[in-house]
Amino acid sequence: MRFSLPSLLLASGAAALLLGGCARNIRVPRTTPQYGLQVRVSLPPIQPGEPLDNVRATVEIINNNDLPYVLSDPAQTQACLPVVWANGQALPWTLHMRRTKDARVTVPAHGSITRVYELPLSRYAGATRPASGADYQLQLFYHPRVYSPAGSFARNVEIPSNRFRF
Repeated sequence: MRFSLPSLLLASGAAALLLGGCARNIRVPRTTPQYGLQVRVSLPPIQPGEPLDNVRATVEIINNNDLPYVLSDPAQTQACLPVVWANGQALPWTLHMRRTKDARVTVPAHGSITRVYELPLSRYAGATRPASGADYQLQLFYHPRVYSPAGSFARNVEIPSNRFRF
């Protein structure tokens, strides 16, 4: 196949514009099990018909590394994005949060920290827990900035938690 020089220059310029400028500015969190960090979520017992306005969610971060890690505090609601699953389907909701200045916590080597915060679960699962036999599960997607170990730069990662039935 033969292509003229202007068409080749035009095609290479369009490819450079599409692949170069736009894709470079996108920052996508990565799931990184190599960091050795795990997140567990738990809730108090919730009965059918009980309001879901302010539920005390417990978030535990486990560090399986030989070094302590400095992370964003999971008690900041913008650091943990909740997803409620009903019978295996994620319930839709709209995100109206801004990330504020980062509060940091240190997770000791081979240790864990626990944070408890008010989770407005009614935004994600409805006003009350339905009396139907549906299987409701809560999963948090923790998006911390990882500031450690010493000498490394801060990275944004995504760590999914367990799915907790409620």
